[in-house]
Amino acid sequence: MSKLQKNILFVLIGLSVALLVSKILAPYPFRYLMLLFEVILTGVAIGNTVMTRDKRTSLILAAFVCMTTGDAVINFTPYVKLQIVSFALCHILLSIYFCLEAPIRRSDLKRAIIILVISAVVYVLEMVPVWPSEYGLIFAGYIVLLSFMLWRAVSYRNREFNPRKTAILVAGAVCFYLTDVLVGVRILYGSDIVNIPIYIVYPPALLCMGIFNWYHSSIKCWKKNKQINNLNAEIQNSTSEQSLEIS
Repeated sequence: MSKLQKNILFVLIGLSVALLVSKILAPYPFRYLMLLFEVILTGVAIGNTVMTRDKRTSLILAAFVCMTTGDAVINFTPYVKLQIVSFALCHILLSIYFCLEAPIRRSDLKRAIIILVISAVVYVLEMVPVWPSEYGLIFAGYIVLLSFMLWRAVSYRNREFNPRKTAILVAGAVCFYLTDVLVGVRILYGSDIVNIPIYIVYPPALLCMGIFNWYHSSIKCWKKNKQINNLNAEIQNSTSEQSLEIS
């Protein structure tokens, strides 16, 4: 990470702590802190997309835009239920990105079964007490989408990534999963008791995804620069050989 990236990271970590404290002690400024937090992350994602000029990296940017839009809807409009659309699009974009970067393999199926079983248990535990519910089918579709995103993140493999960097991605995906499960509890039961747990896991989810995006963008830039340097070296060698032949 560059010095600028480290400074931004420290600011984001500070904002993560401030978000939790604000949610507990001073709810009013919370929504502005949340917006600032996500605008910074989206700005970093824009920088990474411009730096790498990579279409796949733009998927991460679009995912952050969806997250920011969803939280803006929650905190600044009365149309809270529309958050489902924004966050569903976010998970679709992340899933597409993970599939493009790490195609599905047969060995990944074990993880898929484990995650689906866990998600089925979560669905039953959340839905049975309020069944029948208008959210039954919506929540079923959403948790399948959420499970798919988690599966691809957990199954992510990249030979250029060390295990620690891959663990950051997995931690972010797990935090996203927990966040949306807790949001489901809040929607289904109208309970505010889960608000604090949500903001214990949600900022770290965003932060982990942001760090992962930094690492991945840095690797892509390094590979591009290496290709350019190799190409320049080949051109120089070719020019030198031609000069020798002429002489």
